Amino acid sequence: MDVDTRTRWAIVLVLACMSVVAAQQPPVFRTNTDLVLVPVSVTDRTGRVVGGLKADHFELSDSGVRRAVTQFSAGRVPISLAILLDVSGSMMQGPDARAADDARWRDTRRALEMLLARLGTDDDVLFAVFNDRVAASPWTQDHARILEAFDALRPNGDTALLQAVGQIAPVFRIARHQRKVLLLISDGNETQVPAGAVVAPPQHEIGDLTAQFGESDRTRRQLSIAAARDAIRKSDATLYAIGIGTRAGLPVNTALLEDLTKEAGGYAEPLRNPSEILAAVARICDDLRSQYILAFEPAHADGKYHLIRVRTRGTDLKVRARAGYVAPSIESRNPTGPNRY
Repeated sequence: MDVDTRTRWAIVLVLACMSVVAAQQPPVFRTNTDLVLVPVSVTDRTGRVVGGLKADHFELSDSGVRRAVTQFSAGRVPISLAILLDVSGSMMQGPDARAADDARWRDTRRALEMLLARLGTDDDVLFAVFNDRVAASPWTQDHARILEAFDALRPNGDTALLQAVGQIAPVFRIARHQRKVLLLISDGNETQVPAGAVVAPPQHEIGDLTAQFGESDRTRRQLSIAAARDAIRKSDATLYAIGIGTRAGLPVNTALLEDLTKEAGGYAEPLRNPSEILAAVARICDDLRSQYILAFEPAHADGKYHLIRVRTRGTDLKVRARAGYVAPSIESRNPTGPNRY
């Protein structure tokens, strides 16, 4: 087996195998009303975390309509965490910079080791890697196996970042916990769908870009980004992205990483130096640990995306939460049809 094949399939099971992973216990905050769970981060003007808030400190609206917070937690809530790691060739400088590449790989391993050490024993983890293809483990509580899989990897190949996000996001449908987190570690340099030069249509005429402009690079990229964002929306996952590139290689594509995270309740952090990844992961751990968890009963059952807004009564506080949710459909709420009862 050549090196490229070993890298792509070093993790035992590919995504197609993951459908056999079944939930083993009811997830947190799940009731017969299909509550929507919203993790919320609150900071003051200086960026410091604000603790000690209660449910009545928050106001939540669904499509502009105030909704009651029916469940609330300021304590630890188990998570299902998916780690999506870029192992494409752009993450390494090559044979002439082997020492720097090895150092970057060790820094990444230490960051993952610290992240896994901070998880609870009831937290589930899925580890996935991508270059021009995607491979992933099943959901597991055996966190040590994640590092074993990491140690078998060596970066190479192209970067199909948008395809990878679109393929990984649906795994949250079989996640055990309703609190879901996706951590993307990549330089953000998508190579499978390159940017092109095409004039965008007037805003009121956007419609079907493919029909209007054909398969130009710009059009394919716009559609690929939109598809990745849609997959993240449907996953209900909070998305964090760490932008890590080579010291002398391509710069991190911060714009793309921010585009993917801006609606998903997390954030993108481009690193000036790959050695900063340990601190970046620690900040994400702290953010997750300090979050408030709100849940509300959605006003819709149409299977569509609806905007939500979370505010605090303190106007000087900054709130970060996902921008919306995909409402359950009538069929999902009542899968056996109108004669169920």
